[in-house]
Amino acid sequence: MDERIIKVVERNPSIKFNDFSISIAEVKQGIFFMYAGWSLSFMQLNILVKSLDNFPNIPLWIFDIDMKEFMNFKQKNLVYSDAWGETFWIKSGKIIGELKKYMPEDIDLLVKNNNLLVDAQRGRDQNPY
Repeated sequence: MDERIIKVVERNPSIKFNDFSISIAEVKQGIFFMYAGWSLSFMQLNILVKSLDNFPNIPLWIFDIDMKEFMNFKQKNLVYSDAWGETFWIKSGKIIGELKKYMPEDIDLLVKNNNLLVDAQRGRDQNPY
């Protein structure tokens, strides 16, 4: 695992890394982030994690697209990645938002998508499964 990813995961223990067993259909609410260690997608991950500061109950899954398991995962979940930090917001087993190649000035777009996940959940238990 990339050292930069290790640091992010250590600071955010609720982040799940390379859990290729998960299926979008199982997720009540959450975010899938696709990255490649050789790409600049780590910048997007930092922005995404920052956007989650006020959303501690939104689960985040990080997937390394260079892992051999990603090919089956990609086909099973009908997601893709070109190593641009593709990010998918999932609610009730469906992708409700996606974004890639975002920059720090786009944080409002990420927060808007985060809000889509929690609006109906405010005040209730936000178990992702």
